[in-house]
Amino acid sequence: MIELAHHSALVPLLALVISRAKVPDCFWIFACAFTISWFADSAAWFFDGSWTPLRYAVVIQTALFALAFNKRVALGTAVALAPFAVFLPDSEIATFVIGSALVLIFARGPMTVSAILYCGLGSLFWIPMLTSVGTENFMFFWYAYQATRIAAYIEFLRQVRTHASA
Repeated sequence: MIELAHHSALVPLLALVISRAKVPDCFWIFACAFTISWFADSAAWFFDGSWTPLRYAVVIQTALFALAFNKRVALGTAVALAPFAVFLPDSEIATFVIGSALVLIFARGPMTVSAILYCGLGSLFWIPMLTSVGTENFMFFWYAYQATRIAAYIEFLRQVRTHASA
């Protein structure tokens, strides 16, 4: 199950590449943002479970999500979150909360529901997942978080189908 959840982050980008769908740029940006979590998870596994790659991935991913909605917000988000990732220990939660809030505030258009699922509902499970590592509650939050990611990917694919056929 862990490998399936890990590799599912590649599905949105692969769907765009394989289908050659003619969709707005925000679809490509979102697909790249989803793919960032695949790179972060892969790097974490390569470094024996280190959460360090996540610190930087959250900033990049959040800035990409914001870019899909507003270029100025994306730049501001990256600039605002970078110091947290670089200078604060265990900054993943702070960067994720601030970044998710900014993405949700500016979410507009076809990617709005995917953003709400991934950055909104996903946050509700991702944060307790991080804080419960090593406890009996961890797997509950891990599965719940993965379910929100899969739901965001499914909504993304639904939007691709809708916009490619329009």
